[in-house]
Amino acid sequence: METVKGVYLDDPEMVYPDPATVETSRSWWGGQRSLGDYLFSCPTRAVGIKVAGDEGRMENVRVYHFKKVQYGSIVVPHTEELNYLFPVPPELGGLMDEEDLDISETLIAYWGNFMISHDGDPNVCWREECKELPYWPVYNVDDDEVMGIGGVDEGGVRTVRGLKEIECVYWIQEIEEDMGEYF
Repeated sequence: METVKGVYLDDPEMVYPDPATVETSRSWWGGQRSLGDYLFSCPTRAVGIKVAGDEGRMENVRVYHFKKVQYGSIVVPHTEELNYLFPVPPELGGLMDEEDLDISETLIAYWGNFMISHDGDPNVCWREECKELPYWPVYNVDDDEVMGIGGVDEGGVRTVRGLKEIECVYWIQEIEEDMGEYF
């Protein structure tokens, strides 16, 4: 059986987390990660490639990959970043620690900038005082850079090149076949 390796925020040699480090089976991890790639990561990558690629449908495409594992979990559920956009502070019963609150402030700043700027640029500050943010590049096929958003254990908030490129070679072909003329 061939092992596929790709680029992740924390280890460029690891495709899926080592099952020896968690209390789950190898099959469970393989299923979880490949399902996540098929349903979320690879369709996002495919759309980014389509709208910013050769057809050039859009010029200001931004892609991100949210990777913050929270609350002692071992996975990042779909839409987990929404908990960071609409946080419940610890004093009101929220489960966020200082790192989570910092990531929350970063996401709120990026999304606020994106919504307020006239051209959708998340790097343009719209307030008098702005949090210092890592530059979020425009996505293009040649550079293949996305904004990786995670905690210290997941590599922090930084630009990542070629995220899940190898994993998505297979899945994007499948997605294009499934979607046919709609894709």
